[in-house]
Amino acid sequence: TDVNLEALADAHDRSGALVTLALVPNREPLRYGGVTLDTSGDVTGFVARGPSASGSFHFVGPQIVQAEVFQSIPAGTVMKTIGGVYDKLIAARPGSVRGFVSNASYWDIGTIADYWATCWALADPQSGASGRSILWNDVQVGAGAVLDECIVTDHVRVPSGARYRRVVLVKTQTGTLDATPFSPAS
Repeated sequence: TDVNLEALADAHDRSGALVTLALVPNREPLRYGGVTLDTSGDVTGFVARGPSASGSFHFVGPQIVQAEVFQSIPAGTVMKTIGGVYDKLIAARPGSVRGFVSNASYWDIGTIADYWATCWALADPQSGASGRSILWNDVQVGAGAVLDECIVTDHVRVPSGARYRRVVLVKTQTGTLDATPFSPAS
């Protein structure tokens, strides 16, 4: 995301909130759940994806949280913030969780298709990259191998003469090569 973190911090400081969440309008309510706000910017709750998320806001990750929010949680305890800690805080102290709404860009990489689209959207057109595959670190491609719209992860050795199309190549723990098909379109 390209959330203005200084503006987020300023809004948090001015509001006196315990939590401030960076939000954008939820343009895909059938895909993403949302955050509901009142007219003053207080978070009133969270809704699941679907029709109830229409008109909500999408939480894009950056947030500012006062330490006291987590002080009552025993060390080593795993808890959700949304769907847990923040919901309880909203119920106990209305106005303590606020939204900071902007039109920041948001790139999802939660699925292979999302990752694929994000990589190409952010790629430098001047890089001179040839082909349409994404190669991670320490990748070796054998002579005559063809990779067509593939994602090749760390430490993969593509055998000479191999041909792959629209797969994610992963070196397994046993050293074999796993090829999982994917569709670049969402």
